Amino acid sequence: MIKNRQWDDNLANRKTENDWTPEIVQLFWDWCAKNPYMEETYFSAAVGRGIINLLDLTGKLKGRVLDYGSGRGHLLNHLLAAGLDCYGIDFSKESIEMLNEKFREYPNWKQATVISNLTIPYPDDFFDVISCIEVLEHLPNKFLSAALAELKRILKPEGLILITTPFEENLAQNMIYCPFCKSEFHRMQHFRSFTIGDMESLLRDEGFKVVFCKNIDFEIFQMSFELPSFLYLNFEKIFAWIKIRKIRLMDILFPLEFPQIREVEYKLNMGFGRHLCALATKEQ
Repeated sequence: MIKNRQWDDNLANRKTENDWTPEIVQLFWDWCAKNPYMEETYFSAAVGRGIINLLDLTGKLKGRVLDYGSGRGHLLNHLLAAGLDCYGIDFSKESIEMLNEKFREYPNWKQATVISNLTIPYPDDFFDVISCIEVLEHLPNKFLSAALAELKRILKPEGLILITTPFEENLAQNMIYCPFCKSEFHRMQHFRSFTIGDMESLLRDEGFKVVFCKNIDFEIFQMSFELPSFLYLNFEKIFAWIKIRKIRLMDILFPLEFPQIREVEYKLNMGFGRHLCALATKEQ
């Protein structure tokens, strides 16, 4: 939650999670879905390939996949291209209609479903992989536990859930003010900020087994490390290409279980990111 501070009530009425009713949340994200200038606000639009690359390194990217909070479908683009059976869920009716129209020609596209509450219309142990990209920070405290319980219910016993959130976000820095209604609120409707410890404790309390939880730079996982055009070659690029090829060969010849994979460790050591990434399975 955003902490309260001394404020002039005549200037701004700070909106809390109680003000963000399901109807208001849907209106907000319907507007985002229809506004082409909001495209860059969707995290998976920028680093969707990096998310897929990380998932692929786990060895569990297969079968039925649910993108929970799928928005405009940027991550689903990559999942469909990987040949997975893809499903989407969102609170925005506009987003869901857009997804079903956008992907209807894909043979491995199953369906996108709009939900107005936390109940997910799928049976127990249904999905091999669930992605939950930049969603948990939007959920009010009273809904957080119930949402994770539903995600755990529909995840297969050997399945994997990937969760990302901003890392240690300064919520106050992202507040905006509407002079017409004299309201102050987070510009992207965030209610909480996560540390590594916060995320690990939350997932364990909800019955998940945490496999990986770090703040990472998805841009690094986005990098292909392909040998660039001859015109743009330099020693630094050649060295990076040779090094990642050597690391990948070692991972093939002498495989390790995720997350001890050499390529993962190498990329993590290249820098830390502003986004928290958690990978978990459900406890048996």
